[in-house]
This record gives sequence, C-alpha cells and structure tokens, in this order.
Amino acid sequence: MGHNLEGTKKKKWVLPVVIVVIIALIIGIVFAVLRFRGAGAGDDMYGMDDDFYVDDSYAGVGASNYYSGIVEAQETQEVQKDASKEIDEIFVQVGDEVKKGDPLFSYKTDELKLEIEKAKLSLDNTATSITEYNNQIASYQNDINNTSDNAIKTELQLKITDIQNQIRQAQLEQRTTQAEIEAKQKSIENAIVKSTVDGVIKTISTSSTDQGPYMTILGTGTYRVKGSVDEMNVGMLSEGMSVTIHSRVDQSKTWEGTISKIDTESVNKDTNNQDMYGGGNSGESSTKYTFYVDLGSVDGLLLGQHVYIEPIFDYGDMEDVESDVVEEEDAVVEEGAEEATEETTEE
Repeated sequence: MGHNLEGTKKKKWVLPVVIVVIIALIIGIVFAVLRFRGAGAGDDMYGMDDDFYVDDSYAGVGASNYYSGIVEAQETQEVQKDASKEIDEIFVQVGDEVKKGDPLFSYKTDELKLEIEKAKLSLDNTATSITEYNNQIASYQNDINNTSDNAIKTELQLKITDIQNQIRQAQLEQRTTQAEIEAKQKSIENAIVKSTVDGVIKTISTSSTDQGPYMTILGTGTYRVKGSVDEMNVGMLSEGMSVTIHSRVDQSKTWEGTISKIDTESVNKDTNNQDMYGGGNSGESSTKYTFYVDLGSVDGLLLGQHVYIEPIFDYGDMEDVESDVVEEEDAVVEEGAEEATEETTEE
C-alpha cells in the first residue's frame, strides 16, 4: 500500500515536468523557424558587402529593410558598329566626357571612294551604250523609210524593238548604279559617328566578334539607382513605393526616391553564399531581380556610387503581420499543451 502511494506521488510530479518540457520544445521549434524566415545578410548596415540588411525589429516576418544599389545614368546610348565597315580612327577613350554631337570614331572610306569612281565610270559607259542604241534605231528607221519591201521593213522593225529593250535594260542599270553611288556617298558623309547624348564613355569593345554594342555612353545630368532583390523579398516591393537612399560611406547622407520599375522578366541566377541570420551558409541558387529608383534630387551623388536602398513600408501593416505570427505561435503552443494534457489523462 505504501509503495502504491509513493508511485502515485512520483507520477503526479513527473507529468507536469513532461508537459513543461514539451511546451518548451514547441516554443523553441517555432522560434527557430521564425528566426530562419527572417534571416538576413549581415549584422552591420554600413561596411557590409551583402545584397541586403535585415532590421532585427522585423526579423520575425522576413522583412529585408536595405537592398544594395548603384547609381547609374538615366539615359544610355549604345553605339553599334557596322559589320560591313572597318574602323579608321577612334577619337575617345573610356572615361572621357563627351557632348552631344562630339565625334566618337570614324570608318575607313578609301574603298568607298574607289567604288564610287568605278560606279561613275560604269554610268558613263552605259550612257555611251544608250547613245549608240539610239543611233542604231535612227539608222534602221531611215532604212525602213527608204524601202518598199515589207519583209525588210518587218525585219528592221524587229531589230528596232530589240534595241529598245536593250535601252530600257541599260536605263534600269543606270538608276541602280546611281542609287548605289548615292548610298556610298551618304556612307562617306556618315563615316564619322557622333554622340547623341551628353555623357561619359563607359565601354569600347576590342573584340572583332563581339555581338554587343561597340561603344556605350552613360548620359550625365540625370541619375537613377539600380537595385537588386532576391526572389524571397521581391514581393515586398512595388512600383510607386517610396524609398530612402543611404550613402555607404556617410550615414548622414540620404536621398529620397520612388521605385519606377521592377524587372521580373530579366533574372540572374546567383549562388546564395550569404551568411544566414545566426551563422551558416545556404549554398543554394537564388534568383535575383533588378529594380530601378527615380530620384527627386541627385545632389552629392556620383555616377557608379554604391548605395543602400531602404523601402518605406507601412509599418501599421507590418505590425499586423507580426501580430498574426505571434497569434499563430500562441495557437501552436496551446495545441501542444492540450495534446500533452490528453496524454496525461489517458495514463
């Protein structure tokens, strides 16, 4: 009897401990999952090299508050090279500032000039041939007028018709050759390629097989910021959203802007080697999307400057989301406690 009483007391003491342990495990699992969802890319906003920075106050809902960006020209001119022509002279170098209308490079025109001379000679020869054809027609016509033999007249008329066809063919060749001459003359006039924008020379291709633009010019005067966001956070952004641009060097310098475009059609596949919140490396492939920010003021910004982009969220909505997460966590804990109680009752 004494042993049964002692066993009953021991059982009553063990069951509450088991319940507490189960609840603690459930809370720990939920907390770990939520922390993993809110994993960020670094601990320090300034001086880090990651794509974005996670604000601890919203780590529980996965809101990445800062994204990396770079200042670029609003307008870019891509100058294509005519594959049928050969470059003669390049007037600029990478980094040079140019104005609209400034010469960039020129094509060789010696061969074009030679072809024009040949074409003009061909025109002269064709004109001479047409003159001879007309003289033959006049001669045959005179013979027709001086004979009464119908057979001879018919034969001469056939010759005249044949020569007239040759004249029409020669005239067609004249028009074609003249058009070629005009096109080549226009090419010579356009042999010097000029800039259509005020800007800075960004790239000059040195490859003869490169299919891209031969020269790229970044327009100056109007800047925008190009940012990068991964597939987990692209849904947090929207076109028309206000953002704050932060200098990476001077925390006191900021600029206001608006997201003008989110390019979800062009994607980049990068290996995600960023440290997750709390350490570790995912080592997984992540899809990156590009978005653009139009600025209200560009004073103090430099072309090519690296910055951080902070979206201005509606924090009321963010608190609602966080509240929903907390309620979900409480529901999980309560459900775990109920299951533990049921197991105790069954025992």
